[in-house]
Amino acid sequence: MIVTVKLYLPGKVLSGKESYPVELFQGATVGDLARSISKQLGNLTIDEKTLFMINQRAVNQDKILCDGDCILVLKPLVGG
Repeated sequence: MIVTVKLYLPGKVLSGKESYPVELFQGATVGDLARSISKQLGNLTIDEKTLFMINQRAVNQDKILCDGDCILVLKPLVGG
């Protein structure tokens, strides 16, 4: 199946892309997607603070993905 990942700051800056397709196996979860993103974008850390949204709803890493889903990946910004 193919899902679309949409990245926002800082992911967009680190990856150089706003969105891109990711091919996953049927029954893959958001956690599987997170591991795939981490491998593809080694400079973007996916951790427990990373927020995933599908259809404008926050989901946890156990959520099973469907072909064609669009997943927003948001990292909280911190600084001082």
